[in-house]
Amino acid sequence: MSQQRVDQLIATCGRPVAGHLLTQAQLTRATHEDRVLEIRLSSTPVGDAASVAFTRSWALTRAGEILPAYLVFPRPIPPQLRRESGPSWQAVDSVFAAFGVETRPVPLHARYPALVSAVVAARDDDAPRRVLADALLEAGDPRGELIALQLKGDSPELEHRLLTDHGARWRAELGLESSACEFRRGFIEQVTVASEAEPLAAAWQHTPIRRLVLVSDDALEAVLPLELARLEGLSVEGCAVSPKLAMRLAVHPAADGVRRLSFIAVSGLSECVLPLASGRWPKLERLVIARCGLSGTELDVLGQRFGAALQHSAV
Repeated sequence: MSQQRVDQLIATCGRPVAGHLLTQAQLTRATHEDRVLEIRLSSTPVGDAASVAFTRSWALTRAGEILPAYLVFPRPIPPQLRRESGPSWQAVDSVFAAFGVETRPVPLHARYPALVSAVVAARDDDAPRRVLADALLEAGDPRGELIALQLKGDSPELEHRLLTDHGARWRAELGLESSACEFRRGFIEQVTVASEAEPLAAAWQHTPIRRLVLVSDDALEAVLPLELARLEGLSVEGCAVSPKLAMRLAVHPAADGVRRLSFIAVSGLSECVLPLASGRWPKLERLVIARCGLSGTELDVLGQRFGAALQHSAV
């Protein structure tokens, strides 16, 4: 297929989109309307993880998913432009590049900005999630099914299947592909942060994150500059905390909303008792201290400050 044929297709049928960005319903409809061009390659690219053989044609792999390699045009493709002419391309990505096609999914918050904003603004209210789920189900988007299932909470096996099939892509839409995340009521509400907080800063605006799990020495310092006022849970695990960082946390706006605070296998916490106790923590319901090596005196200080909210475990 030559560049001339590419130009002819665009001029006649419009500029295409990548088939793997569409829902199954949209792709099926486009196929019935003769708007789909299947990409076929002549040989397997050795060592190319972006392309894999898939039945008779080819597929892209994105975040662990196998996605058929189709171009979908806005107008029907004439029969004369469907014929092969010249050698096939050797890599799927080069086909999309020749047509100027974007291969990354359009994020949910870009497709439904008002509905997603309503969910984030009223994270305790199921009604905005139901409205969004209905819109997604009507469009054939599996995210709608996840929201509906998790709102009902009675189909864990189906939820697991959806997250196995699509969860990596949904995390990638928010730049969280390398982060461990938990979906609740259809949205990411818990994120584990190893060190880099930049993706979290962007995701914070588009998903109702309630809880962070920090698992490296750099993670707490990385997230403190963020606006975390709606945070409800914070867990620091397996890393070190300095008195300076503890004081920054105690006076951070997040301290006004946190209901559950945990320190698990954290080194240096004995030096942070007084800074932590000095914070207001007006909504704190539970303070969990586990395997942090605190002395009886240090636990007494925390007990006097936090009362029944303190839960301690030495093992």
